[in-house]
Amino acid sequence: MSDNYEETPPPLSPPPPPRSPYTGPNAGGMLDPSFAIGKLKVPAVMLIILTSLQLTLSVFSMISQGASASSFSQIESMMENIDPSFRDNFSDEEWAEFKEMMENLGPAGLVFSMLQLVLLGVTLFGAYRMMQGRAYPIALSAGILSSIPCFSPCCCLGMIPGIWSLVLLFSSEVREAFR
Repeated sequence: MSDNYEETPPPLSPPPPPRSPYTGPNAGGMLDPSFAIGKLKVPAVMLIILTSLQLTLSVFSMISQGASASSFSQIESMMENIDPSFRDNFSDEEWAEFKEMMENLGPAGLVFSMLQLVLLGVTLFGAYRMMQGRAYPIALSAGILSSIPCFSPCCCLGMIPGIWSLVLLFSSEVREAFR
């Protein structure tokens, strides 16, 4: 008797699952910590550049406001010498509010500049730590602060790397890579 039956080949193993383009060369699908931190380099460097620029501008602004602090008394004399036709556009109550606002403009600007210097310092330090892959809460606060339009370095330009860094910081691979 002849054996004319075909031998069936052994079953093929299923293909490996597709590999994520975001995983590094580490085996097992785990993200290489240096690769995860490397993804943060570009937004961190952008934040450092923009924050340094804004910090420089804020220091110059604060110096110029401090130099004009001696002229606060000049504001009061200027308010008294305003053209009467301009003064006639306001009621007495509105004029008093306008005068008070003008007199408080200088100190409020100094306080805002000091607050901005502190927040920019936190953002700069956080971006530096983000680039190193250390101090996750500080790096996260840098991303959050730079995502807020009023506190963002260089106005809305800082929102781009801020949101980008937040997206990366909230990913589980990057979070686990922080020391």
